[in-house]
Amino acid sequence: MNDPIQIIYEYLSESGTALATLLGGRIWSPVVAAGFKNEEPAIVFHPSGESPEAPANVIANTIVFKCYGGDATFQSARDVAKALYDRLHRARAQTTTGEIMLSRCTNMYQGGEDPDTGWPFQVAIFDITTQ
Repeated sequence: MNDPIQIIYEYLSESGTALATLLGGRIWSPVVAAGFKNEEPAIVFHPSGESPEAPANVIANTIVFKCYGGDATFQSARDVAKALYDRLHRARAQTTTGEIMLSRCTNMYQGGEDPDTGWPFQVAIFDITTQ
């Protein structure tokens, strides 16, 4: 079985891309890193469902991304979500540990304010099939 989280992380953090430049390594799963203060853009993601497919090494995933903009504005969070969309929507790619066979954004919306911190965030939901 492949590790969808690792495959997605490798793809999103590939150096030289606009998303990786914007985030500077602040891509985490399933929670933000200790000490993060929303002073720079970041993404945290987790699967909301995984469905094994035939052949055995293919997994269809629904992944929820929470995008933080690095300040107190919803627009900055939305800008991070748009950069994520530009990188991941319709992506097909080989990584060190596997392959993104298909990636499709199914929903993007203003998430609100994080209940623990008050930081504004944007949510993006993707269906991603990995192998």
